[in-house]
Amino acid sequence: MIKKEFNDIIINNKIYKVIINRKNNKNTYIRIDEQFNIVVNTNHFTPIKQLKNLILKNQDKIEKMVHNKKQRALLSHQLAYLGKIYEIIFINHTHFEYDIKHKEIVFYTNLSKSDTIDLFYKQEAKILLPQRFKHCFKHFNQFYHVKYPNLSIRKMKTRFGTCYYNKNQINLNSHLIKYNIERIDYVIYHELSHLIHHHHGKKFYELLDKIYPNHSSVRKNLNKY
Repeated sequence: MIKKEFNDIIINNKIYKVIINRKNNKNTYIRIDEQFNIVVNTNHFTPIKQLKNLILKNQDKIEKMVHNKKQRALLSHQLAYLGKIYEIIFINHTHFEYDIKHKEIVFYTNLSKSDTIDLFYKQEAKILLPQRFKHCFKHFNQFYHVKYPNLSIRKMKTRFGTCYYNKNQINLNSHLIKYNIERIDYVIYHELSHLIHHHHGKKFYELLDKIYPNHSSVRKNLNKY
């Protein structure tokens, strides 16, 4: 019988939704997503009771993470692009276009705000991410010679990227375009490393240390937007 995952937890009289992602992780990680839910990435065997206890044990840290996330949340008239914050302006227009200025981005669109932003990230990601991927692969290939992977770019709800090593394919989240080049490159190197070491074990992080020495400090800021 498969035990049902728990959906929420109470911390200091507040109800938080809990999302559990089970994959081939060696360790368990907790983060806060864009909707201020508690996201737990763990392996397929961690008991539910253990996950609950882990959250409650770290409840003060989690509340601080939620607070910091809310403090950094963008205002309704702002948008993150390549690590900078832009004011956004909408002008009704039948054809989707946009103009990136020094401190603002003007959208000519008849789509909803969310659809407009998603399309903007998608179009920009289709241009920039393959360029960064090619650059990172060239550096990675100096350490390990592997076949150039198939690259797919799409919006993903909970992940920045995924690696299907058995298919030699890497997927990148189109919303990565929110972050600066340093953080984009980190995600690419992370997924490329999974072509060699499939799980988050000691050898995986030793490889990351070799190809991208400052990965730990870069990774801490990936949930900024």
